[in-house]
Amino acid sequence: MSEQSNEVMANGNYFEILLHRLPESFLMIFNVFMVIPTILPLFLLGLYFGKTGMFHNVEEHVGKWKKICIHTAWSGILLSVLTTALIHDFFPIPPGVGYGLGTGIRMFTGPILMLFFVSAFVLLLRKESRQAMLKPIAAVGRMALTNYLMQTLIFVFIFHGYGLGLFNQVGSFIGLVISVLVFGLQILFSTLYLKKFKQGPMETLWRKWTYKNA
Repeated sequence: MSEQSNEVMANGNYFEILLHRLPESFLMIFNVFMVIPTILPLFLLGLYFGKTGMFHNVEEHVGKWKKICIHTAWSGILLSVLTTALIHDFFPIPPGVGYGLGTGIRMFTGPILMLFFVSAFVLLLRKESRQAMLKPIAAVGRMALTNYLMQTLIFVFIFHGYGLGLFNQVGSFIGLVISVLVFGLQILFSTLYLKKFKQGPMETLWRKWTYKNA
C-alpha cells in the first residue's frame, strides 16, 4: 500500500490522487468528533489568558508564566518520549496496543507543548528590542488563514504528481530548506501586503461571511 501511495502521489493526476485519498478523507471526517473535545478547552484557555490580562500585563503575571513554562517543559518532554516509545514499539506489548496508547497520549502532549512554547515566547519577548526582531513573524500571524491555505497550495504543487512530483523524493534536510524558504517568502509577502491592507484576503472574506447578517 505504501508503494502504491508513493506512486500515485508522485505521478498521478489530480483525479487519481483525489480518488486515492477519498477513503482517508472519510476517516478524517469521523476523526473530527474525537478532536473537538481536545480543541474546545484550548479556546477556553485562551479566553482565560485574555480575560485575566496575562498577555497584556506580562510583568504582573510573570510568576504564573514561569510556572507554566517549567511544568509544561518537563511534562511535555516526558510525554513526547513516552508517545514515541509506544508508537515505535519500544515496549514489549502488542504493536496495535502501543500505537493506540501512543496516539491517545499524543492528544494531550500537543496542547502541553503548545503551552510551553507560548509561555517561553511570552517570557522571551518581555523586552521591546526582542519584540522588534520578531515583528515580521507577527505579520504572518495576522494572515494566518491566508498563509495556511497558501502553504497547502505551494506544497501540493511541489510534491504532487500534477506539479513537480517530488513526493517521497526529498530527504529531511532538503525538506527543511524548502520549508524555511517558503516561510521566508510568506513573511515577505505578509509584511508587504499588510502595509497596504488591514487584513489578509482570506481573513477579509471570512470576516464578511461571519458578519454578513450582523
